[in-house]
Amino acid sequence: MITTSVTREELASDICRHLVDERQYACAWIGVHDSEGAIVPLASAGATEYVTQILDGETEIGSSSEPALVSLDENDSVLIPSYEGASATDAPDAAGLETVANRMSDGNTDSDCDREQWERLASKHGFRSIGAVPIKHDQIRFGVLAVYATDSRQVDEREIAFISEYADTIGYALQATNWRETLLTSNTTHVEFTISDREIPLVALSRALSDSPTVEVTTVIPRNETEVLCVVTTSDSSKESLLDAASTVDAIRSIDVYETGGPVRCGVVSERPIPELTVVERGARFERTSITDGRASVSARLGETTSTKQIETRLGDVYESVSMTMVQTDPTRSPAESSDDCPPLTDRQRQVLEIALEMGYFERPRGKNAEELATMLDISRSTFTQHLRAAEQKTLGGAVDEGKR
Repeated sequence: MITTSVTREELASDICRHLVDERQYACAWIGVHDSEGAIVPLASAGATEYVTQILDGETEIGSSSEPALVSLDENDSVLIPSYEGASATDAPDAAGLETVANRMSDGNTDSDCDREQWERLASKHGFRSIGAVPIKHDQIRFGVLAVYATDSRQVDEREIAFISEYADTIGYALQATNWRETLLTSNTTHVEFTISDREIPLVALSRALSDSPTVEVTTVIPRNETEVLCVVTTSDSSKESLLDAASTVDAIRSIDVYETGGPVRCGVVSERPIPELTVVERGARFERTSITDGRASVSARLGETTSTKQIETRLGDVYESVSMTMVQTDPTRSPAESSDDCPPLTDRQRQVLEIALEMGYFERPRGKNAEELATMLDISRSTFTQHLRAAEQKTLGGAVDEGKR
């Protein structure tokens, strides 16, 4: 199956049919995240209506504690070795694994109701034992493999170990087909590079904060030849702790915290180089960086002629421990489809518009005024206003024209 499959869908479909026909499972399916983050079946076999119902947001069936979805969310194996009716809470724990009941039963009435709903649906289809394992390879996460049996304890610890090795093989195969599709298609591709290097300014900032919270970088703008402006958010730090942490990082020139309600948002001016600029300089479009536990995961969208290998090689020249942790082709959008009659923004117009949106320029009251944003970008107020008005005219003009059509 691995050597003959051409697409991910074909491979996943063959695997699910094999598990149902040869391993005698009542249902098998492989779930993945789509481009919008929703969980969708890449393929399924057997009692496929069960899969449809647990993923159908328009039904009354709850699904957030369903074993496959828990496994996908927590990136860990889930086992219910003996399931009779809606009594999964009585299932014994397996060594090294946890049941869904232990994961999800936290005294929350909504969680209990949700669990009862999918348990009732599983009983309707005659399921008596359930197992789910994450699909991954070389630290790249692809999705989840879930199997359902009508015999109690058919899915036990030994079977979970077998399914886990099966999932490892699937992960390898999906990575291979992912690369084939990436090489053979002109559709937009998302990539993610994970970098473990304490010298990256914002990684150092995250480490300097107590409990090393997750730090998100949403916008990166070159400020001048030696500095870059980053818009940063975090939900687990105060303004005071951010200011104190920034003062300990030599590469951070300044930090301006402007929003403290909910996630804290700030503008950080740091020295070059930073990995986001390296990605952009190699022809990709920066999307977001997430920094957790001393690792920066940089997400980007490739251009038509951008080589992932060139980006990875260049990052490896500058930083320690660089790996490509995700490659995802988006078949719903291509560069040709994304073009329209709206005049393209220049790089500076896009930067000015992005920073105005991120820093609350269009909010009431304003988070930052034109003078403050111009200072952050190291340009004059009149230059900032000129670029912003041009960007607004192009963007709004394109939106109005599209509305007329």
